[in-house]
Amino acid sequence: MNLSVKHLLLVISAALNSLLTAQSPAQAYKVNGVYGGGKMIVVKDGIIQFVGKKLPADRFPDAEVTRLKSWVYPGFIDAHCHFYYYGLGKAECNLVGCNSEAEMLERVKVWAAANPEGWILGRGWDQNRWPGKTFPDRRVYDSLFPNRPMLLKRVDGHAVLINDAARRSARFNTDTTIDGGEIIRRDGRYTGLLVDNASEPLRAAVPPPPRSIQEKALLTAAQDCLEAGLTGICDAGLPHTVIRLMDSLQRAGFLPLRISAMIEPTPASKAAYMFSNNDPVLSPWLRTGAVKYYLDGALGSRGACLKEDYCDRIGHRGMLLIRPEQFDSACQEAARYGFQVCVHAIGDSANRFALDIMKKRMPAEGRWRIEHAQVVDTADFFRFAAPQRIIPSVQPTHFTSDIPWAEERLCSHRMEGAYAYKTLLNQAGILPLGTDFPVEGISPLATYRAAVFRSLDGKAPAQRYMKDALTPDEAIRGMTEWAAYASRLDGTGVIKPGAAADLVFLSADLRRSKQEDIPAIRIRTMTDGQWRTP
Repeated sequence: MNLSVKHLLLVISAALNSLLTAQSPAQAYKVNGVYGGGKMIVVKDGIIQFVGKKLPADRFPDAEVTRLKSWVYPGFIDAHCHFYYYGLGKAECNLVGCNSEAEMLERVKVWAAANPEGWILGRGWDQNRWPGKTFPDRRVYDSLFPNRPMLLKRVDGHAVLINDAARRSARFNTDTTIDGGEIIRRDGRYTGLLVDNASEPLRAAVPPPPRSIQEKALLTAAQDCLEAGLTGICDAGLPHTVIRLMDSLQRAGFLPLRISAMIEPTPASKAAYMFSNNDPVLSPWLRTGAVKYYLDGALGSRGACLKEDYCDRIGHRGMLLIRPEQFDSACQEAARYGFQVCVHAIGDSANRFALDIMKKRMPAEGRWRIEHAQVVDTADFFRFAAPQRIIPSVQPTHFTSDIPWAEERLCSHRMEGAYAYKTLLNQAGILPLGTDFPVEGISPLATYRAAVFRSLDGKAPAQRYMKDALTPDEAIRGMTEWAAYASRLDGTGVIKPGAAADLVFLSADLRRSKQEDIPAIRIRTMTDGQWRTP
């Protein structure tokens, strides 16, 4: 592997920790406060041994006591992200935050010059930030890169812009009709913009990265997670080859991060993990046992499937990416093999289909999940509740990103059921929180701010949106205990004797911090009782 110095240090640290753990005495940490109560926490052999007000010396006579001016919380868990693809994206052209198509073009030109070989790949553009909010066009890219293929993914990953060299490389027919996909035209002219399933032939044409790049992507993503205070993640859809690579790296002492991996529903990945009848817990660090489906696309690219027309595109209601009868069969298959079903549903129509089918097919204690549950008909909220509770897995920073334009798409009458986190919690009794990174930023502290204050810029949102804000404790449970439950990372997400010593040490008490002070909070991260950040 070609590792950076940071990654090499991580490897050395992991190796030393594995050698020292068995012989190490109990480590006692006296802190300003432990989430749940007490000011003392004792860790040994990767497990929390004691939490309380005062160290019981008779139980831990040889404990090494360290005083830290910190507040201790369970390690944060991102219940829905794209960990592997985030790592790969670090090597691509970063288009996040572009305020115009012209700025996007300049970034692509700079990146292409610095990386003169292979496909031009990028991610993060968002036309909703641009004047006129118009999708980009391939014409200028065709002239700049006539023979070099290019694929630029929208921030949500549900739309791509390609040039003609990419079309030729994929032998893609722009006059074809694709179920669950759209080829965007302007005045009848093909623009190079492909939405949802229409983009799949182009994605498939991109050469796969070599193993060295895959390893670097995983190590980079792991280090970024640990530095952000994440001790666990749920990766929302992976091929079996990547899961096996994760397993091999973790067994070799790398990736000291708990990972719950949803498999993508391809025949090869199902054969490797669903049909094999193997234990879904591959190691203390990695588990499978869940399968990810997409019912619709994203609101930002107007692919979310709505019951009524988009308010800013009359006659268009988005699209389903899989027919309801196909999803019904998929749910029956997953139930037969004991797999957890996790389905992407953004629009109110997609959420209705998901609830209809999952309620009918989910076995007891299936922990089946609707990912995003972003726009829900108010008449459907009660259906998340028990019996046969369907877990809504949401991302609070989607609200802060989308709110400047969401009402234009949905009209005011549908906003009542959009980004309705408190309402979902009241029905389901549980609300795991994630970020969907790299669609949003990786920080769990930003997730907390977006959930509690419904803002990331210090400005208060319209008062009507505050009814769906979470309390500080609800937000923290969403990033710890509830995220662990929904991701089946059992034994994590809590601070109690017997739980894994996956912890974050914060320089301030998060629950009592003002919104504007949260970005300055310093983080130290521990997994398995070992420090992973300075």
